[in-house]
Amino acid sequence: MVAALANVIYSGPRENLDRRNEIAAREGDVFCDVYKRTQAGITARHPKKLFQFHLPDPADEGAWFLLANVDCRIYTQKRVLVRRFRVGVQAIQATLR
Repeated sequence: MVAALANVIYSGPRENLDRRNEIAAREGDVFCDVYKRTQAGITARHPKKLFQFHLPDPADEGAWFLLANVDCRIYTQKRVLVRRFRVGVQAIQATLR
């Protein structure tokens, strides 16, 4: 893994854990992993296609996105936040064409 990204930072100079509830309400909880290259499986076969799945745990609400070498999950009950996140990922996808 090259990088791990999140909208809530748990430690370090940019820590914003004290604002976690505010951020989650506005954006959902977002976690992304960026890999050096596409991972084996579906994204390796279709690296420019955006895949959206339900989260693996049925108790979680939100969505799981795979695009090329990026693996993101957004945890939220608000469908509008999932749609907004998808638009952002689609903007990244557009640069791959």
